[in-house]
Amino acid sequence: MKNNIIKISTFAISLVFFSSCSMKDCKCISKKVISENDSIVEVIIDDVKNNSRHHCENLNKEETMILDSVRTIDYSLVCIEE
Repeated sequence: MKNNIIKISTFAISLVFFSSCSMKDCKCISKKVISENDSIVEVIIDDVKNNSRHHCENLNKEETMILDSVRTIDYSLVCIEE
């Protein structure tokens, strides 16, 4: 019984180790542009670190959020492998 527990725990540790080896460090730039009546009110740019098991480019995103008839937020996230 003790031998089986050792085998299972060794398998679990190796599984965690190998799954973390496939992780990629991604450096991302997050940008929010807040506009009101088509005039830029504020621009917020942040550096973000993220991890991915796939290509860092898969984390890229662009979207526009319409808050009301005059305000919008354009959001983009651009990531590259570090």
